[in-house]
Amino acid sequence: MAGPDNHEERVTSFRKEPDGKYTKIIKFIVRDWKTGQVKKSKQKDLEDGPYILCEKHKNPEDSFEIQDAAGNPLVLYFKRESDGA
Repeated sequence: MAGPDNHEERVTSFRKEPDGKYTKIIKFIVRDWKTGQVKKSKQKDLEDGPYILCEKHKNPEDSFEIQDAAGNPLVLYFKRESDGA
């Protein structure tokens, strides 16, 4: 099939605010599955929060996996501030 094979994807991240709380950010992108090229979607980014870090056993609403300085996987758990820690 000729032409691009575009698919919309969501990219989720968390931004740490000056007060130590976090804002969840959802960006929408369009990826051409044939070429891998990415461009920003016309849909506006979404921001939600505030979130605080919590422990896994405290029923987190969301998690985010990163790597520490040594390259080991590290999972951060987040909960809405209003739900308590």
